[in-house]
This record gives sequence, C-alpha cells and structure tokens, in this order.
Amino acid sequence: MMPACLLLSLVTLAQDPTELAQEPQDGASEEELWDEGLEDLLGGVPSGELGSLEEGGGLRIASLRGSVGSRYRYFFRDRDTGLNDQQWFFEGDLELDLDINESWSGFVQPRFRLDLYDSELRRFEPFEAYLNWRGESSDLRLGQMVENWGIADTYNPLDVLNRRDFASDFLDPDRLGEMGLRYRMHFPSGEVLGEPTLALYLIPVFRRTEFPTASSRYSLGAGPIPFREQGSITPDGEDQIFGAVRALSTLDTSVFNADFHLLAARGPEPFPTLMPRFKPNFTVDVVPVYYGGTTLGAGLRAVPDEQTLGSFLSEFTFKFEGAYKQLYKFPESPISAPEDYFTYVVGLDRVLDRPFGEKDQLTLTLEYAGENGASDPTSQLRFFRSDGVLRLFWEANNFSRTSLEARWIQDLDTGERIVQVIFESQLRFLHEDLRFWLDYQVFHLEPGEPSLLNFFPNGSSITTGIFLDF
Repeated sequence: MMPACLLLSLVTLAQDPTELAQEPQDGASEEELWDEGLEDLLGGVPSGELGSLEEGGGLRIASLRGSVGSRYRYFFRDRDTGLNDQQWFFEGDLELDLDINESWSGFVQPRFRLDLYDSELRRFEPFEAYLNWRGESSDLRLGQMVENWGIADTYNPLDVLNRRDFASDFLDPDRLGEMGLRYRMHFPSGEVLGEPTLALYLIPVFRRTEFPTASSRYSLGAGPIPFREQGSITPDGEDQIFGAVRALSTLDTSVFNADFHLLAARGPEPFPTLMPRFKPNFTVDVVPVYYGGTTLGAGLRAVPDEQTLGSFLSEFTFKFEGAYKQLYKFPESPISAPEDYFTYVVGLDRVLDRPFGEKDQLTLTLEYAGENGASDPTSQLRFFRSDGVLRLFWEANNFSRTSLEARWIQDLDTGERIVQVIFESQLRFLHEDLRFWLDYQVFHLEPGEPSLLNFFPNGSSITTGIFLDF
C-alpha cells in the first residue's frame, strides 16, 4: 500500500547512513561520535559544552534520538461517501535529553505530522518539553508532559490526565501533552509496601481535544449539519484547573506480589459531549460542550505466590482497574452534566516462553471492560461499556525485533466487534534502523444499535508504514 516513490526514497536514505551517524572508529565511543557530529552542526561548539559560552553555563545534550517516516492507510469498506478514503501521513520526532547540573535536567520532544490527503490535519506542537529537578527523596517536573496512567492493556479508566488526538486514529488516538507541574515524594520501603510514591499534579490551563477534520471519515458532523470545533463551550477561570493525587506502591504479601495504584482527580474531562446549536440565520451546527469530573480510582496488577496458591496460578498475572466518575457542569454551560458512572476492567495475562523457538515469547491477554450507572446520550459516545478483549502478542526476540499482535474486541451487548492485527519488524537487509509496520483492522457493525461507530462509515482499513530511527 506504500507508494513506490516513498519506499524508494526512504531506502535510499537508509543506504547512506553517513547522513545521520558515523561508524565507530577505533577507541571512539558512541557519545564522542554524537558530540563530534553535533559540533559540526553547531559551528564548532561541542555538544557536551552547550551553555558554557555563557558564564556559569552547564547545559549538555545527554542523548539525541528520533525517527522519521510515513504511513499510508486505505479504507476498503463504505468508500465513495464524499469523505477521505485514505490517509497518507508524513511524520517524525526528535528526542533530546538535557543535563543542566546535578539537580536539574530537561527533555524536549518536538514532532510533526501532516496528512497529504487532508490539508487541515497538521501537527507541529512538541509532544513533551519539560524541566526536571531531583532531590534526595522528591522530584519536580515543570512543562508539557505525557503520562500513561493505568494497569490494563486495551482500556484504562485511570488514564485521565492527557487529552487525545482523535484525528490521528479514532480507535487508538495519540496522547497530547498537558502543561503543568508534577511533584513526587518517594518514601522508604517496608516489609509490605515497596517504593511507595505520592505524586501531585496541577494543570492550570485548559486545552481542547483535537477532533477529526471535516473531510475525515470520523468527522462528527452529520450530513448537512457541520461540526464546529472552534465553537466549543469551554471552562473559564478556576474551572480550567485540573488537579490530581496519585499514589503508587508495590505490595509484597504471602498471597501475591503486586503493583498498586490509587487516584483522586478533579477538573475538566478531556472528552466533551455534543450539542446542536441553532443560529439566528435558521441554520444548525454541532459543537463540543466540556464538563468537569471528579475521579476516584484504583488499580492492581498481581502475581499469585507459588508457595501459597500453587504453580498453576503463579503463572498468571491478574489485573483490575476501576474508576468512579462524578460529573458536573460548568457555571456557564447550557446543558446539564452527564450522569455519573463506574467504569472498570478486569483481566489476566499468561506469558509462554519459547512456544515456537529458542528465543520467542507469547503473551495471552483476556480482559473485560464494563460500565455501570449511566444511560444518558453522552454514555453512547463512550467505548468499552460491555466489551470482551482477547489479545495475543508474539515477540521473536531476534535481531529484527519482529513482533505480531492480534486483538479481538467484542461488544457483548450489541454484537459489534473489531479485529486488529499488527506486524512490526526491522528491515535489516536494507538498514539496521529501518522499521516496517503494518496494521490491519476489520470492523463488524450492527446497524440500528446505539453505538458511536455506527455514526461513521465502516472503518475497516489496512495501514503500512516505514520509519527510520536514528
């Protein structure tokens, strides 16, 4: 599915690695080679001495890495609806770890993404950009950050910090960075609690979720009724503030060993509800209306103790993740708050070593995601209200880092299901850092059922990508 000209251009670049790095010389370390390369780019200033040009400076690039590539996605069902039947992304990112002094460090990850079939889909904002301060028993992070909160594999009720970019992939959207601070306190381990940590988060500025564009197959406009993201109703003043307290620890008991998470958060919810808006010229459109929520949740990932519960159970990892959502409207909101609800995931993993060869590994995952307590229209916009998930993940553990992932998601109420297969491998016969990626998705929808996916054309697709890591 990848256009031939794109593949040829990337392969040509990959076959000339001197554009990005040099082969190690005798006695030269990898860090020295990076420093020499950056010295050339910076006009003779060694990368390890950035900032020494100013008195008292100590800024140093500790590591530099990144990737550039392209993905082509072809939708093979419900074509010719007037919306885009394909996407062609060019994307890349750069990761810089910065050392400032013994206490301060930094991280910057600028990235870009553009769709050649959609002139409105342009992303140039940094993924992350923050400063870190490290003390003896605490640390502080300031800036734009992305964090993955959760225990389960397919869906995470605890993951309420970061917004999503639904224009990137409606089924598995990318996280977006949030601007604020995180302060963590680390406590001594005990006999039962290991490495206990308490983290405080403050996100003072509200930012809107990114939605699919008007020409996307996942556009939230319905026929002649357009979706107006710019007309969204958002919080003001102190209603913008998001705050959270998160506690993490390991548990060591005679019955099981576990990772344990507790969460309390309050502030704007990242995914809004939708409202029709009637205008003076007798037209109507649809706008997002944001609301707030208080989240109380917990997560547990536990491995049974072999001596207490036996060798059979000790080979499984049991998971639970749940959150109670108490929702509220902002003072100027024209609609009532959605209904409160409880959302949860239970599941287990089983890892099989060397099932087909001497080095490979197979992970089997079974999960159930459910929701209780809400039946309002907003609840129909949420995924994973009663879904079973089966996942198989195979890793060859070879030099090409080949992996194959298969996932089956079944809505037990509506009969709706999604089958996904992802294959990834390095193309070492062309270049050791050239990576190939394929994602095949099939959607089976049930017409007439109250489902968000029934609102859109069928999303069955195949995506191929090729990336050069450096």
